Amino acid sequence: MELNQPPPQMILLQISLHEWNEFKQMLSAIYSTVKSSEVSDKLTDKEYLTVKQVLEMYHISRSTFEKLKNECKIKIYKIRGKVLIKRSEIDTYIFKNKV
Repeated sequence: MELNQPPPQMILLQISLHEWNEFKQMLSAIYSTVKSSEVSDKLTDKEYLTVKQVLEMYHISRSTFEKLKNECKIKIYKIRGKVLIKRSEIDTYIFKNKV
């Protein structure tokens, strides 16, 4: 803080420990909801698919998927610990090569 700046304004409240804990829980729940909806929006976007969705939609086995992944034929994206595949990339590869 600079010497010429006035001190920040503060308000002191007295609340019980029980009320404080309830308030913290509410804030935590709100934060979790906001964060999960942000991630959820990205993960459920139709642009990206989970491995399970790829296996079901394209009727390929897990071993075929692993082979394509290991041979770098399809690119894998990891977002917050989830393995995702870009739909346009798998479409291009699958239809081009008729796997």
